[in-house]
Amino acid sequence: MKEPTEGDLAKKVKAITIPDGLANGRKLGKDDAKVKLQVYEDFRCSHCLEFTAYFEQYLIDQYVKPGIVQIEFKYFPLSQSSLPMMVAAQCAAEQGQFWAYAKRLFTVHAEFTEGGPALAEGFGEPKLKAYAAELKLDSAKFEACFATDATLDPIAADYREGQTAGVKGTPAFVVNGKLQPTVPANNATWKSLLDAAAK
Repeated sequence: MKEPTEGDLAKKVKAITIPDGLANGRKLGKDDAKVKLQVYEDFRCSHCLEFTAYFEQYLIDQYVKPGIVQIEFKYFPLSQSSLPMMVAAQCAAEQGQFWAYAKRLFTVHAEFTEGGPALAEGFGEPKLKAYAAELKLDSAKFEACFATDATLDPIAADYREGQTAGVKGTPAFVVNGKLQPTVPANNATWKSLLDAAAK
């Protein structure tokens, strides 16, 4: 990965645009897309932040919008401390705002990386609820969702699925059911990988 300039990561994450009508829960793109890309991530993972900042918009513009690829975000907590923000993201997903909420979490991570508030504060429960309010989510529904253990179920299911697929760390990419042995390091590598999968 290239060394980011001051503020570069946060600016790039903030600039990501989610196309209208293509977000469905944690999926982004058409259900009949030839390529299904599952991305296993942890919001506290710096390499996940870099993937989001440097490659997500490219994938959306070149592959999701034309209907070639459907991206699905999969939770893969690297530690217990990652669970609250995943629960919060899942609660946002239940109100149709997963992608906007995930973008907010990665923006917070980027700002922390670039000298902003401590990540523990930025990912603390009061802040997680404040981000939901910023996105105009139903606060009562969000709080009820955040408080119930049932919200952990999809996170645990993703984690088990990832382990079965051979995921060891994040980010990890599964293309049409096949775990990729390496993380694509540039747009050209993404292009060759996805073009081959779309044939």
